[in-house]
Amino acid sequence: MAGPDTTTAAAVEANPKFAGRAAQTTGAARHGHLRRLFGAVLGVLLAAQSATAEITTVRDLPPRVRWRIADVHIEGAKSVRTRQLRPLLATQPRSRLTPWKERPRLSREAIEEDATRLVAFYRGRGHYQARVTTILDTDRSEKTVAVTFRIDEGPAVTVAAVEVDVEGALPADAHAPASVVPLKRGGPFNEADYDEGRVRLLAFARSHGFARATATKRARVDVVARTARVHYTITLGPSCRFGPVAIDGLERVDQYVVEREVVVKEGDVFDPKVLDRTRKQLLQLRLFRSVTLLEDDSQDPVVPITIRLVEGPHREVRAGIGYDTEEQIRGLLAWRTYDFLGGARQLGFTARASTIRRTLAADFLQPHWPLHEARSRLLLTFEEDDEDSYDLTQGRISPRLEWQATPRVLAFAAYRIERDHLTNVDNRVERALDPEATPNYATVSATAFGLDWNRTDDLTNPTRGWIVSGEVDPAGGVLGGDVGFIRLLGTLRVFVPLPWRFGLATRGRIGTMDPIAGSDEIPLWERFYAGGIDSVRGYARRRVGPLAGDEPLGGRSLMDGSFELRRPVAKALMLAVFVDGGQLSLDSFDLPTSGWQFGTGFGVHYVTPIGPIRFDIGFPLDRRGDDDAWQLHVSVGGAF
Repeated sequence: MAGPDTTTAAAVEANPKFAGRAAQTTGAARHGHLRRLFGAVLGVLLAAQSATAEITTVRDLPPRVRWRIADVHIEGAKSVRTRQLRPLLATQPRSRLTPWKERPRLSREAIEEDATRLVAFYRGRGHYQARVTTILDTDRSEKTVAVTFRIDEGPAVTVAAVEVDVEGALPADAHAPASVVPLKRGGPFNEADYDEGRVRLLAFARSHGFARATATKRARVDVVARTARVHYTITLGPSCRFGPVAIDGLERVDQYVVEREVVVKEGDVFDPKVLDRTRKQLLQLRLFRSVTLLEDDSQDPVVPITIRLVEGPHREVRAGIGYDTEEQIRGLLAWRTYDFLGGARQLGFTARASTIRRTLAADFLQPHWPLHEARSRLLLTFEEDDEDSYDLTQGRISPRLEWQATPRVLAFAAYRIERDHLTNVDNRVERALDPEATPNYATVSATAFGLDWNRTDDLTNPTRGWIVSGEVDPAGGVLGGDVGFIRLLGTLRVFVPLPWRFGLATRGRIGTMDPIAGSDEIPLWERFYAGGIDSVRGYARRRVGPLAGDEPLGGRSLMDGSFELRRPVAKALMLAVFVDGGQLSLDSFDLPTSGWQFGTGFGVHYVTPIGPIRFDIGFPLDRRGDDDAWQLHVSVGGAF
């Protein structure tokens, strides 16, 4: 196997004394002055080259000069992008964002190690004849060096065969273990996929109840023929079942709080998914810094589990200032305890304020009540909203029951009773709608029933799968209150990975509502609205749909959708282009399939653990009235 090979480039060095040499006269005397002039000019040019640009290798650098790095280049990379190679280098130039800083010092040892790392990288990807030449372009007057790593990738090794031997008997319904190996016959060989194959085969065996399984790997690479033959062996061992569960590390948390989150049952067939679910549920309590599930290393078919916990603080205080283009500057102050009166009950108080909305809220959560898979909440809020066409003051009490039917399916039922005070309604809006849409005071008594089904690969930043949700909200009638209506709303979000690291995200919403129980109109604050950050970008908040003069009326029926093409350009940075559209109807059960208002634009998303921070610039394609030519939307969280 070839190691790193740094070839030597010839040093070209001019002699600065050349200009002072006497010219040899070999022709007629009348041409002597021309020769002397030519010699002087050539000498000056060579002397200038000697001072400013010299091609040399690491070994030829004058040792007493403290060289600094001017720039670093990578040439010859074909099978990978240069941005994948740059993080491997210890030799890095000064950042273009900090031109005032001193240039980094050049290290001869670091350059040689960088060349070695580049060769090792290519060997890991099956290029066993890769060569790297380092070339230094020096500027003696500035004492700087531009470093170039010139790569000759050489031919890649391909996979001639992949064999998997299984020692033991798999279940009859198990698929072929070779299907989980990422290396495929005829495809490129690389060491990362070679190692990953062993990891996946081990996970495959464990997923079928063989907790004591082992897996080994062997590869024979023929550099001359450029082929690799890969062989894996899985030793299944005994079919295993869960043994007793022990809990270690509790200090203030009651043991029963942990036990009711554990889905590992003694005597059940071993299943690593059960271990993962137990760990996630314990972390969701927000009571532990770390949760580790340990298995013993024996060959016994009974696998005891030890849950090792490290407790964290049981209370938290949050304060922050944020910004988005709809609510503009907003502030948050919150306090929460995650073990109120024991039993992992939660109690929290929150104050929020922005240019549109001010909220005070208190909420209480009771886990595992009234069913083990359910949790109950009680929310009390007081809120003031300053919308363009009206102001609203609202006090609400809302109990809610959530049932986690499966890890991906959540059903809920809720009730709310609230007192609403509507003021400062725009005269044009008031004239355009039935008086029941703009009551000065109203009591709303309503229920809500809904279902969320999430089949995506990531709950925070999904790239594949779909989410479907639906909700039915009846109000009034037997529930009492001053207004009656029923609202239906459905949402579908789909995420599709595309070639060349692109991804497509789509969203569609349809909804309708209808007055019931003697009511003739839907109150202004309960109606559907569209336009803005989470609806049709390119328009300001609520600027899509019917207007009275230039003020939004809302609607009884809604349709909107979005298509967004995304591509990551760095580890946490993503670019996107989008087209959004939607419309409202003033009538019930009248889905607006025509007359849509569209917006288009582009955005930058910075991915964080709590969701993306989004900067979207949208352009309305159907401007009306006071609509601006463009909108900047800044927010936290996915648009889908």
